[in-house]
Amino acid sequence: METVLNIGLDLGSDTLKIAYAYEAEGRISYGKLMKEGMLTEVALPAIAYYNEAAKEWAFGDEVDRAKGDSFVNVVKIKSLLSLLLPSYDTQTRDSNRAYYYKGNNFPKFYFPVRRRMLEDFDRMVKDDMTFLAGETPQQVCERFFAYAAAMTYARVARLSARTGLTFGKTPRLALVHPSRSGKVYVGELERLVQAAFGAAPAKVLSSTKALSMYAYRRGMLAKGESMLVFDMGEEDISVMKATLLKNGRLVVDGADGHNAPCDIGGNDIDDAVAAHIEGCILRRETVGTPSYGAEGHICERGLHSKQYLFLKDIKKAKMLLSVPLREGSVFAGGVPVAVSRDLYIQRRLTRGEFRACVGVAENGGVARRIADYILEELARPVNEGVIKVFLSGGVIETYALQEYIEREVKKHFPAAAFYTFDDFRDDEDGFTIRSFEDSTYAPAVGGAIVSLMDYDLQTVIALSYATWFIINATREKFLSIFVNRGTPLAKDGNIFVTSSNFGQVSVLEDVKNDQIYAAAVTEEDIAARKYAPRLGRQYYTMDNKTYLLIGNTDNHPWRRNAEKVIGLKVVSGEGGATIYFYHNGRRVRLHNTRLYFREGVRVDGDGRAYPYIINDLRENRGQAVIEYARWPSGWEGMRYVVPASQIEIRFEGMREFFVQADD
Repeated sequence: METVLNIGLDLGSDTLKIAYAYEAEGRISYGKLMKEGMLTEVALPAIAYYNEAAKEWAFGDEVDRAKGDSFVNVVKIKSLLSLLLPSYDTQTRDSNRAYYYKGNNFPKFYFPVRRRMLEDFDRMVKDDMTFLAGETPQQVCERFFAYAAAMTYARVARLSARTGLTFGKTPRLALVHPSRSGKVYVGELERLVQAAFGAAPAKVLSSTKALSMYAYRRGMLAKGESMLVFDMGEEDISVMKATLLKNGRLVVDGADGHNAPCDIGGNDIDDAVAAHIEGCILRRETVGTPSYGAEGHICERGLHSKQYLFLKDIKKAKMLLSVPLREGSVFAGGVPVAVSRDLYIQRRLTRGEFRACVGVAENGGVARRIADYILEELARPVNEGVIKVFLSGGVIETYALQEYIEREVKKHFPAAAFYTFDDFRDDEDGFTIRSFEDSTYAPAVGGAIVSLMDYDLQTVIALSYATWFIINATREKFLSIFVNRGTPLAKDGNIFVTSSNFGQVSVLEDVKNDQIYAAAVTEEDIAARKYAPRLGRQYYTMDNKTYLLIGNTDNHPWRRNAEKVIGLKVVSGEGGATIYFYHNGRRVRLHNTRLYFREGVRVDGDGRAYPYIINDLRENRGQAVIEYARWPSGWEGMRYVVPASQIEIRFEGMREFFVQADD
């Protein structure tokens, strides 16, 4: 009998993590699929190297064995795919995508990494920061994934022989992608995987969703509990909140209301180590020049062609220093790191030096920035009462970093409980995910388990969204919520609205200072006066209904207090939007007319919210008295009676925004 094998694929900045999961005899097993013989690699290097002389590409572990003296032509697969990332600059976006599909330019290897250089690839081409090859970036990505698929299927055959299980010819695939990668990026990633593996991914989900699922399966959440999941990669750190509902369903918050991804990660640790080693050898004697400090001394910098090898040694040192050292270990006095100058220099990096590079020793650097990111997230109103913190991603495996983070966070949040995905296993069988690899492989394992269980993780809105209306008895604005936080988001989009009317006044030309708000409060919270100790004077009850007053201006004390207590913020109409009225395409004003409307947002499948206002046809069954505008200014003076259902309502000054951005 065949056993269904589920494979999770997680493409990171430096590596491709491939994990499996299957169920046999009522027990779920999981592990990694990694090429044999790669002792100093945690996962498959997601890189390609172009040998200009031979006009050949090498991939993954083949790169280190490639013949050639220069590694300037090493490219990261994720860097090539990043040409498809969304951008608010449509011209740059279209130019980058054209290079991916049709260009022959590839980014030269730089270390330290120039973090944002790929955002405008045309600029890189003009600045001679690229090289030419005979294929397009898309074709190189296709070849890399074909290489990865061949390795994977070879390891699956070994796994079958080792376990005695017969796996189906084609596994079920789960594809894990970064947050905020956009439809084009994810769609191309799906296509690449399908072409290489011969099957379309059964599940496609963000890394934070995969991590949430992994934590759930490990029993780290009780019903009714929430947790903050931090994914720490090579390029950035991101966060998502997962909640196990009382009905047993796992849901995750959209991105709004939480910290945006922060550009801090493993690359920054690499840069710090490189700077430290460079500084240590700065004063050395150089061939044919006076001693350091004397006029004419030359302080050599590393050869561009050898910077890839320098980076490889640093990453190897990071891994070895983070693994528990056995008694008598050859690395007890530090790990060797090689630097290519006019001479080949080797220097040992000790754990003490490494702690200083990370920032642990001096309470600064990368360590401090990560701790501050977590502290800021815990302090957000939307996370009130959340104490469980899950740390994942390869960076958290860094020596001494986890202990530092826990210590610093607990100074401000003593009740915070920290978790990782450590199984405390050290089996060297080539399939077991070992202790120092758990967090690195967690998203891939989570994806494989989602596929195994055929589970659909649901995204819910992290914050409530609202507009304002006037309570006539007070002439004060109150918060009118049109969608509560925790509301599920459909994959193909939603429309969330609230109904109201403009009142019946003698003349109504427009409505000024319209705004859309986000807040960590629900209609039920307001009805229960949840924040009464801090918002007491702002609650108002009329006709057995409780309202929350927010002040008539942006600088009103009530508005400032709501910003502090419930995280109230303007997400659209920051400058004060205006509502206008139209009939047959011409602007009009209303006379003694009560016009009903529905206001809210239309959310598409990407989580982009578009402000939405429309005539409430069900309520507007009467007549409207209108007067047409006269061009270029003023009013015509003639009044007309038309069906109120024919009045069109439009915004001016509203913009779209994101309510979630993980998928």
